[in-house]
Amino acid sequence: MAYIRYSPPTPKGTVYATLVDSVRHGAKVEQKYLANLGRVIDRQKGIFTNRERGIFQYSIESGYADVSSTYEESAMRSGKTEKLILDFGDSFILDKYIRSLPFWDALSKVIPSDSDTLMSLLFYRILTDKKAYCYADTWWTGNYASVLFPASHLKSQQVRRRAKIT
Repeated sequence: MAYIRYSPPTPKGTVYATLVDSVRHGAKVEQKYLANLGRVIDRQKGIFTNRERGIFQYSIESGYADVSSTYEESAMRSGKTEKLILDFGDSFILDKYIRSLPFWDALSKVIPSDSDTLMSLLFYRILTDKKAYCYADTWWTGNYASVLFPASHLKSQQVRRRAKIT
């Protein structure tokens, strides 16, 4: 007899469902995986979403069916959204390389209160062809350096004052 098995909720509250068939052989019960129904959108109405079918309705009695557009819109809105879009690779590699050098500790202690600012400016100078520090904050907000050095102060007026750049 087939039934829908629901997973325990993930830490974010997402529940997944699979279609399973259960057959009894004497005292032994054998469970056979039939299909992945995907993420549960509405458990009472049997509405699911997965990559193969998109958003659909499934019940043991009637099988697969299409759903109304209201569920499609709500699923699009409740889906994962991007938190950050960053230029990642160059800063990641440079960070791994600099941290492996023997003078990393000394470099991070040059200006202890503003080491994030110093490191962000160092990355900016190495990774870009721009020499004007007034663009450093714009670069930093779209780069992985903003994750590596979150306490940076790169507003154009603050750069000269904090890092004593001439």
